[in-house]
Amino acid sequence: MIDRLPQVSGQTPVPNEYAIPYGHPDEVLRDPTLSEAQKRGVLNRWADDVRIAARGEEHTVSWDPKALMREIDRAIAKLAPPSDV
Repeated sequence: MIDRLPQVSGQTPVPNEYAIPYGHPDEVLRDPTLSEAQKRGVLNRWADDVRIAARGEEHTVSWDPKALMREIDRAIAKLAPPSDV
């Protein structure tokens, strides 16, 4: 599915544009090979990666993490609510 950001001992991972095979969160929603639960999982993992990368003090983020998080949140909101089953 997706790879995690590179992990280096003692360092915050940096964003890797090739780690997630989607250019935009809406592409996850349009992927016919994923179930709703899988789409939610991909988007949640992507959001976690963005948060981790944005916290990295030693790295300069060349993209806007807040804008990407808004796009991820919008995509998650478009999914059906998760079932409690």
